[in-house]
Amino acid sequence: MGWRVVYLDGEEGREFRECKVCRKLKRNVIEPVAVFLKDGQNLEDLTEEELRKFDTCIFHCEKENEVWMENVEEYKEWKKKRDETLRKGKDFKEKIEIKWNENLVDEFWRRVRAYRFAVDFVWESLLGCEGVEFTVEDLEKERKLVRFNLNNLLKSHGLCSYDYDFRYFIFPKFYIPEVSKDLKISREKPHLYFSRRSFNFWYEGEPLLFSKSSKFFGAIFLDKAEFKRVNFQEEAVFEKIVFQNEVDFSRSVFKDLTEFIEIVFKGKALFIRTLFNSEVEFRDIKFQDVVSFWDVTFERGVVFWRLSLTEAYVKAEGLALMFDDIRLSKDSYVEIRDSRIAKLVLKNVNNSSDNFCFFNIKLVKTDRENCEQGELIEPSIEIENSRLKGMELINCNFSEAKQIKIEDSSLTKVEFINVNWGKISEKRICRELFEKSPEKARDVYRQLKLALDNQKDYINANEFYSLEMKAYERALRKKLLPLQKKLVFSIHKFASDFGQSWLKPLLLIILLTTGEMGAKLAPSSFFSEFLYFLKSYIFIALFLSPLLVISEEWRNFSTLEWKKLSTFKELFSMLLTWLLYICLWEISIIFALSGFIVFNKFLPCFSFNPESWQLSLKVFLEEFAQTLNIFNFFKSSQVPSEKFLHTLYSIAVTFLTYQMIVAIRRQVRR
Repeated sequence: MGWRVVYLDGEEGREFRECKVCRKLKRNVIEPVAVFLKDGQNLEDLTEEELRKFDTCIFHCEKENEVWMENVEEYKEWKKKRDETLRKGKDFKEKIEIKWNENLVDEFWRRVRAYRFAVDFVWESLLGCEGVEFTVEDLEKERKLVRFNLNNLLKSHGLCSYDYDFRYFIFPKFYIPEVSKDLKISREKPHLYFSRRSFNFWYEGEPLLFSKSSKFFGAIFLDKAEFKRVNFQEEAVFEKIVFQNEVDFSRSVFKDLTEFIEIVFKGKALFIRTLFNSEVEFRDIKFQDVVSFWDVTFERGVVFWRLSLTEAYVKAEGLALMFDDIRLSKDSYVEIRDSRIAKLVLKNVNNSSDNFCFFNIKLVKTDRENCEQGELIEPSIEIENSRLKGMELINCNFSEAKQIKIEDSSLTKVEFINVNWGKISEKRICRELFEKSPEKARDVYRQLKLALDNQKDYINANEFYSLEMKAYERALRKKLLPLQKKLVFSIHKFASDFGQSWLKPLLLIILLTTGEMGAKLAPSSFFSEFLYFLKSYIFIALFLSPLLVISEEWRNFSTLEWKKLSTFKELFSMLLTWLLYICLWEISIIFALSGFIVFNKFLPCFSFNPESWQLSLKVFLEEFAQTLNIFNFFKSSQVPSEKFLHTLYSIAVTFLTYQMIVAIRRQVRR
């Protein structure tokens, strides 16, 4: 049975009644009430009570009924089954083809086109598109309806009166044009398409363009929504919307601010090769089916805030990619790949999925024209208040990131696979946290170390271990006690940079063994030489200071940012630690120098005669090897003072040997 619509518009003797929804919304065009009649039925056949049941326009009327849908019972059964399945968190792949009343759908879009055309016409000249010709038949046919909308618009007041007001529209079927037949592309504007026939919002010959602000607040889309290749020139707001079926924004262009707020996508959401020229925000969104941001450009960045995702694919390019307050369930699948962005932000992300993947992401520098007021946004990463269990970063390049900020997040189970970190330094990774709260920074470095250890990436894990110890050192400086911890920590750093440098313990072994060679040969002479150099400390300091340039402590001290040492205690601790390291190095050198001089007096091994160099070196190396073998010395008789000195030497060499072995092993494995 067919249905037709008659409007209570005051024409041809009909009464005039306004749509109650349009009136309540204070819409810029108040539509007349739409009355739906069966074929062969007239208005006069309806009783007053039956007529009063109709109080909305064709835009706001209920459409999930037998008037609009020929298979409404089948649809309602399918909808109930789908909603129950989705409520349980399960996938629902069953499809249904809604059999729409084509006459009513055509009438719906006819009035939408006339309204949209009037909004464009009242604000500026004919769409501002010179050279665009409109079909005469369409203009003549729709002239009366366009004039109705235009007159209503002219009666409204305020700038917002001339925006597209699609609030609380209930959209039926969208017509899907075939690109090859129904659309043509503008050569002057590659992102602008023109219609070859009238469909949806546009007349034949018009560009697929919304030239004013578009408001789709509270709208419901019952069937597949088609916004493909549409150009949104001004602000676009999609808020409190339900997409009952698939929605396609592929190849669309959003020139101004775009907001998607409190939306439920029950079908697929496609943003393929979509261009966002301005800020865009996705907030409080439920994606209950696949969402695809593929080959999308976000020129001013994007914010994903409080999303519920089931299956998502993202491939983007632009200023910033931000995920804020995201909850991913165990069954969620999110893939962000092949994207070039300047800034990556993960805030309040709670991930329980093993399928949250960033693949082939590269941080790049931005052009100034892409930033607000010419400000250059530096490439950076921010991770805050997030639980990233099972997240994968594969083939990602973070070498261009000026800052990597991580705070209050769980990272130990994140998989970093073939990630290019760039320079791993406390001045680049968690810089502010390192300076203000080194204990928190130490925990971040520890988590990154463990995460990389799990991937057998011992080289980078080693670098983060070094940062962990630096943060621990900074934390100890802020505390006066315990001195025991500070002493052990300082010795560990002095000996091998916490097991990172094998060169330091090797150099110290050579210095101590050289000194021990002289001390065991002539103890009294050795102590005399040693005391002599100590008395002359001020004079030899200038000689020894160039050697300190190679020291890590000297580099740290020379590059120290003094302004950031906020307290006297911290400044005093820093100076004391640095002086301790310098003194230990100079005493080690003096110890070796004294031993070499004494050894050379009793067993000459240094000569300017070239012929004796080989013999001299042989004598020195033999004695050096014998001294380094700590077990040999205990075989000979010794006085208690000599035995005590050698015991200290043995302990020191054993400790340094262990540190050297650990450091060498850590170059390839921990």
